[in-house]
Amino acid sequence: MPTQTFLNLPKGKQDRVVTAAVKEFSTRRFSEAKLSNIIKEAKIPRGSFYQYFEDKMDLYKHLFDIIAAKKMEYLTEDLMNPNNLAFFDLFRELYRMGLKFAIENPDYVKISSLMMARKDLVYQEIFGSNINIAIDFYKDMILRDQKEGRMDTNIDPDILAQLVIEMTMNVTLGALELSDHIDPKVYEEKIEKVIYIFEKGIKR
Repeated sequence: MPTQTFLNLPKGKQDRVVTAAVKEFSTRRFSEAKLSNIIKEAKIPRGSFYQYFEDKMDLYKHLFDIIAAKKMEYLTEDLMNPNNLAFFDLFRELYRMGLKFAIENPDYVKISSLMMARKDLVYQEIFGSNINIAIDFYKDMILRDQKEGRMDTNIDPDILAQLVIEMTMNVTLGALELSDHIDPKVYEEKIEKVIYIFEKGIKR
């Protein structure tokens, strides 16, 4: 986490460091990103950097904290009260939120995409525990819908939760790679087709 020294900096100087980090990590994987490029772009002495962060990973984690906080701004009233939604309604709203976030924050998405391209130690360091939390959250929703008769009780909650997480992340991250201009309606139609497959199955 950033030191108190960093947090005491004027916002403009903090932003300069973060902007430099975003530029580097959105174009290179963590292992290939160079701290020297960030320091040069931010126009700070190398010694100052180590007064702000422990190392490159410390800065990287701080970026993901910023990304997570930004995503929270996209939560709708329904998403803040998910227990009021059926599972597939929740899935639909999360997908829409993720797509809107991706369109409006392309550099943040590129950072996540580069990190998730390899499920290595860096991925585990950043997302390991969060993925398990997300799976448990979806599982609870699936089990609730099964109990209330809205979903087949033969469906394995673990498998469906993992499928949903992989799908929402891959579609959101992949959207920006397909085109510089994304029509949200195209992707909303796509998610309705995905939900149809989930709800109806593929057997005639």
